[in-house]
Amino acid sequence: RPEKSKRITDASFLIVLAICIAGMIYLAYFCFLNGRPLRYIYGSDSFGNVCGRDDNSRISGVELSGLDMSGNKLLLSLGLDSESGLKKSSLCVKSCPTGQMTCEQMLEANGYQLSADSLMRKRICGSSLKMGYFVDSDKRCLLVKENKVPIHQDILPEDTDILGEISQFLIKFTDTSVRCVLKHWKSMMCTCCMTAAICFVLVLLFQTIPRVTIILMLGTFTLTFAAVTGFLIYCTVVNWPAQETEPTPELKSVPEYDKYEVFKAFIIPLHIRLVIGAVLTGVITLAIVFSIVWNRKTIAFLIDLNIEVAAMIREIPTINFQPILTILFQVAIFVYFVSVLLFMLTTDTPAPDQDNMVINIASPVVRTLSLLAVHLISCLWLSAFVDGCHQAVVSGTMSWFIFYQATASTCSLCFPTIIPLLGIVGRSLGSITLASVVVPITRIPRSAFSLMGRILKPNMRIPLEHVLEPLSARAYIRIGMYGEGFIQAGTAGFTVLYSFAPKSMALLKKNRFYLHIGKFVACVFASLTAMLWIYFCLEIEPTKHIDVVATLVIPAFGLAYITASCFINFSHIIAETLFMCYCYDRQLNDES
Repeated sequence: RPEKSKRITDASFLIVLAICIAGMIYLAYFCFLNGRPLRYIYGSDSFGNVCGRDDNSRISGVELSGLDMSGNKLLLSLGLDSESGLKKSSLCVKSCPTGQMTCEQMLEANGYQLSADSLMRKRICGSSLKMGYFVDSDKRCLLVKENKVPIHQDILPEDTDILGEISQFLIKFTDTSVRCVLKHWKSMMCTCCMTAAICFVLVLLFQTIPRVTIILMLGTFTLTFAAVTGFLIYCTVVNWPAQETEPTPELKSVPEYDKYEVFKAFIIPLHIRLVIGAVLTGVITLAIVFSIVWNRKTIAFLIDLNIEVAAMIREIPTINFQPILTILFQVAIFVYFVSVLLFMLTTDTPAPDQDNMVINIASPVVRTLSLLAVHLISCLWLSAFVDGCHQAVVSGTMSWFIFYQATASTCSLCFPTIIPLLGIVGRSLGSITLASVVVPITRIPRSAFSLMGRILKPNMRIPLEHVLEPLSARAYIRIGMYGEGFIQAGTAGFTVLYSFAPKSMALLKKNRFYLHIGKFVACVFASLTAMLWIYFCLEIEPTKHIDVVATLVIPAFGLAYITASCFINFSHIIAETLFMCYCYDRQLNDES
């Protein structure tokens, strides 16, 4: 429930606030100073040079570091014989090799001056006579026809056991999904705009259509989000690369390579891609909600950041401050945590290996800080669409998954198993505790406006009102909390709901039962799909391999429940919010 207002001179508040702000400033300074996200975006070679950049820094012990790669914008990944025990090597090239030059010629053409007896030269070229045939695709050189260079086409581990196959399937599915999202981003944006338009139309129709429309609206939202999910799954299946046989077309038919597109080797690690996916989800959600807010004068908008926001808005002297400050304040917090997190996950320390090539070593301290930041952003944004105690499961699962990917040396298993599930509970409790750090942050504008309201005279606030009124006249936002917090912060709306629509409230409670049924059905369907995949695709007897069945079914059940909760609960919250707006509008119309 909302806490009581505290004065700006409260000693305990000032101490906690000073510690929190100092920690945030130091964290941002450390991450921005040591993070290198550009090497994941543009790609980097085995010597620490970022492709397409001319400001590469010199690395002690690495001869070819600090080179000007402004003209070498393509990334070429080469593999080695499995018997060598060495990792793959990467180069920044001006153009992809076409099979007409040797490996030595390719090195010299791209500015890599290595002696004939150099270990680095032998590591890259080996005993090859000519390079394989590559094509340019999204600043990456993809192999089409292989000669004698054993090309490392992907980042999948070469495990042959059943868990290794499962790991490869999951990483491959993630890569394909990311590629499809980037390829069809226009269609996704159109879908989001259509969703926002449907929201706006339904709000307008509430003026004339009976209250039972709440059921139709809830179904519309659920179907819309289900359609987006189905579209992504369809794109993933259609664009899934075939691996049975590799085409070997003639050199002159380069345009035909698109239909034989080889699986792209994403340079961005899996945990970075998960963070990017979380950011995109948050941005799309904010875009939809903001579209609704700025197109309706008296819409009720639930902002589930924390209870202090609702109390803060009560202290604001004038209603014209509400829309602008609320939106900007939340966007600022979101941008801060996202930017710090992206830099934090790229603060690896470059060091030379036995062949004077670069290996990136992650500091245990940085990994721990990354886990804390992931906990925070998971609690504040990912769990905002999940009700009750399920927030702990969501935040813990996401943070554990990302932390595992950031620290594991080999990804033989890329999702929670039975044993690590016990650790998820502990980390979830920690994430809920860490989320309370944001409370002092939200008290800054609240305390400032409370103090301003006591000091400034009414005639001194008039200029500010004239400045903000044109910007926020069309966006009257009632800030509240879901559940008990909403009742306390939105007293007027709850009073209208209690006196005007008791039957509709009961109808909403009845709908919640069906929502839980829908979540359970999604979990059963996901578990059944995992069992069928084990039996028919992997050809494993479930009764003889209980560990494999549990490793697949339990995560499938949990992820299905989390996904269904995010979609269904978000739709239900929007439905109840718009219903509150409808009741409030009816009250205003009756009074007028």
